[in-house]
Amino acid sequence: MQKKNLGLIIIGLAGIILSFYGGYLLGGKVAFQLQEEQEISKLNELLTSKAIDWYFTTSGAVKTISDHSLEIIGFTETGEEAFTLVVPISQDAEIISDYILPEGAPEEQVTGTISTAEGEEIKLGEKKIEFEEIEIEDSVFIELNLKQDYTIEGIRVRVSPSLLLPVE
Repeated sequence: MQKKNLGLIIIGLAGIILSFYGGYLLGGKVAFQLQEEQEISKLNELLTSKAIDWYFTTSGAVKTISDHSLEIIGFTETGEEAFTLVVPISQDAEIISDYILPEGAPEEQVTGTISTAEGEEIKLGEKKIEFEEIEIEDSVFIELNLKQDYTIEGIRVRVSPSLLLPVE
């Protein structure tokens, strides 16, 4: 009978110890989770505050255009398709496009140059365009804004038309 009581006492003590240990582990996990949630909350406040401007960028070729959004394809260094992303473009986004300057254009209008395979240097300028002037296959560089609802919106678009150089 004493052995039976001793066994019950040992089992009871083991149960109590395991309960305390389990409570300790669970309490630690809950405390860690609360700390993690507080840190995420602080990060969320920072990301969505108006105190800091967060601008992200993406670039690629325009695949489709609809509802004031551009679906772009990104490419790897070897030319393989890496991703597609649909970017809504703000109604008041600044959209700038490269264009070929005419012969004799003033130097202050030159924003860049490109060279042809024949070694000819072509001077480029830039102009503001409307969203509707962007075309499929144009190359775009888009500056993004992270909105408070964690969605993105294009606020600046730089366009290099796919047919910038005439095909001969």
